[in-house]
Amino acid sequence: MKKFYSHVRLLRYSFWMAAVSARRFNPELKEFYELKRSQGKHSNVATGALARRLAHLVYSIWKNNKPFDPAPQWSPPGNN
Repeated sequence: MKKFYSHVRLLRYSFWMAAVSARRFNPELKEFYELKRSQGKHSNVATGALARRLAHLVYSIWKNNKPFDPAPQWSPPGNN
């Protein structure tokens, strides 16, 4: 069995708890969670998908060095 390092375990736990909180208090993420549940996903699977979405959101904010925008405007690549 592979050993998870403590910093990885802490990061996974942090995203999991953020997802649990977001599914209760954030209307957009709650809608995503309910969509997954309506697709027949178990609650833990839906929470994991929500945690992954939060991880992608955090990475995007960090990579682009821009503050969080709850209503982003999409533009095709190269038209920035």
